[in-house]
Amino acid sequence: MINHKYIKKWSDFILNETLKTNNINFTLNNIEDELKLSGINCSLSKNINKLNLTIYNFNSYFNDSADFLIMFDYLNSLFIDRNGWFPSKMYLLKNTNKNVLKYDEKYLLQNHKLLDDITIIYEPKFDIEDIIPNKLYHLSIQEYENKISNIGIIPKSKNKLTLHLNRIYLCKYPKDCYNLIPQMKYDYNKRKNNKLDKINIKWIIYEINTNNIDKLYKDPNYDNGYYIIDNVNKNDITIFDKEL
Repeated sequence: MINHKYIKKWSDFILNETLKTNNINFTLNNIEDELKLSGINCSLSKNINKLNLTIYNFNSYFNDSADFLIMFDYLNSLFIDRNGWFPSKMYLLKNTNKNVLKYDEKYLLQNHKLLDDITIIYEPKFDIEDIIPNKLYHLSIQEYENKISNIGIIPKSKNKLTLHLNRIYLCKYPKDCYNLIPQMKYDYNKRKNNKLDKINIKWIIYEINTNNIDKLYKDPNYDNGYYIIDNVNKNDITIFDKEL
């Protein structure tokens, strides 16, 4: 008799039915060789568990948007589809000024004539799995309080061309969430100042019962930080603290 494993969760589908992240050294060697044949003036290096692709003279590559899309379709196929590495950040050199931004192809397309060199940071689909504690904590803003109380915490998208596959970021201790409040408020306040949103950015911290979490991954960018890729059920969420 053949025993079939039925996939019940999004994380099971991602882990078993879609992309796998290839070993960093294997990926580096394969992509580096192919890029040399592509004619793109670039270099590829690794930094711990990240790949750094630097494209030189970026502003000289594209005559129109079609050229841009062809090149980035190729890069996305090479890094994402064939090797399971996803763009997360980008370093941009513009008239000797260097900026770091979240990865954004639309921004690159609109500003490519102004950029000298760019470096795209690629990260693996998943990081190291960790032991799941009894409780975890999630920082958010009060704008989403009603929605979370009604449907739980749900990742924003399932689109693999976003910064990453969808993730919910969690903290090991409440203090780790408190430490993130200034950064979160700064990010949301920029949106308010740009009149893109009229939102309530008062902070709120949720306590998460982890009984229904199957896989927990270490966030390489924050000590005592984690992420999951499944929804958090509303029944597993309570308010730990909130701004008055």
